[in-house]
Amino acid sequence: MDEEQDRVYIIHQILSYGGLKEIRQLLRIYTLKETRETFINYPKKVYRPAVFYFIKHFILGLKDKPLKEEDYVKTPF
Repeated sequence: MDEEQDRVYIIHQILSYGGLKEIRQLLRIYTLKETRETFINYPKKVYRPAVFYFIKHFILGLKDKPLKEEDYVKTPF
């Protein structure tokens, strides 16, 4: 995979499915600003509700940023 060409995919996959160790590694590759901008500007429906809120509020510090949950949270079926 190419770090720049596949940035959106890589960021969302690690935020959604990775643990804290993988998220720390992600933030070594991409800055927090790049990660936030990608999360906000390129939403992907790959998150469970609890993971979405944890990433948004605690990892990315976007608690006060209004984002549409339906753009990020996948349906259970």
